Amino acid sequence: LMYRDVPFHNFEHASHVTMSATKLLNRIVTPENVDYDRETHDIASDLHDYTYGITSDPLTQFAVVFSALVHDVDHTGVPNGQLAKENPEMAELYRNKSIAEQNSVDLAWDLLIDPRYNELQRCIAGDEEESKRFRQLVVNSVLATDIFDKDMKELRNKRWDKAFHRGLSSSQRELNETNMEEDRNMKATIVIEHIIQASDVAHTMQHWHIYTKWNERLFEEMYSAFDCGRAEKNPAEFWYKGELWFFDNYVIPLAKKLEECNVFGVASDECLNYATANRNEWQAKGEEIVSQMVARYQKKFFVAGLAKKRAPSRRDIIKPKSKSRDNEL
Repeated sequence: LMYRDVPFHNFEHASHVTMSATKLLNRIVTPENVDYDRETHDIASDLHDYTYGITSDPLTQFAVVFSALVHDVDHTGVPNGQLAKENPEMAELYRNKSIAEQNSVDLAWDLLIDPRYNELQRCIAGDEEESKRFRQLVVNSVLATDIFDKDMKELRNKRWDKAFHRGLSSSQRELNETNMEEDRNMKATIVIEHIIQASDVAHTMQHWHIYTKWNERLFEEMYSAFDCGRAEKNPAEFWYKGELWFFDNYVIPLAKKLEECNVFGVASDECLNYATANRNEWQAKGEEIVSQMVARYQKKFFVAGLAKKRAPSRRDIIKPKSKSRDNEL
């Protein structure tokens, strides 16, 4: 398997993200507020415009699903900052930008273009141009999951404001709408990024028991890294307040953006409602939950003989490729 045996960033997480992305994608592909009792070409035209062309582009739809499946390939259980310290060669290879994400793209792409999968390659892309477009879609989507890159976050926010006309005067909006194709493509790109980003943290926007399951797995992964000397901070010290911050500054604003995109139907309401409910329940119960998790994992790591801090072995560190791919947005 291309996924490592870590508590959170594993194949089960990838499967969960893929299913969540497929659900959101299906809500786009079959919007509920389109009149389907008309001529087929009229329906298709409305769907194309309503979904910014995504319904008319199966390559884009598959790229979203593929990206969700491979977005954390070979994740080592530590964030990019720690990965750069453990593997400076890889950090240099990827210019210290989205290191884990770029590595995931390259490993997944190498497998996809293996001659054993020639038939699959032909099904995905009919020619070289389509293959290049598919790769770019995958690169954009996977790199969108690096939500802690400040430069990329600022770029995405500016792109959102431009595409959805936040803060623009009526004359500026009219000028922008003269180039409808460019406007539609930009909105499609943003919608795709938001599908991947929302799916990557989908557990925060689903039932409470789903949220707590994945929240604990992420805590275990980060606590394990701290216990092994691969993280400077003990997550127990910030986990309760950190989750509240994450809900208030990322999850809930992201859920609101899903609604503002105006293509997800009732799914956007579901995401926002669950996110808000989970945030409130965490505020009420989170401190006790953190205390229980700390007790469990202190005992687990002590029994397993992991209380003594150690550095990762050579086997745990990835050897980078000799040269970097062009994984640029």
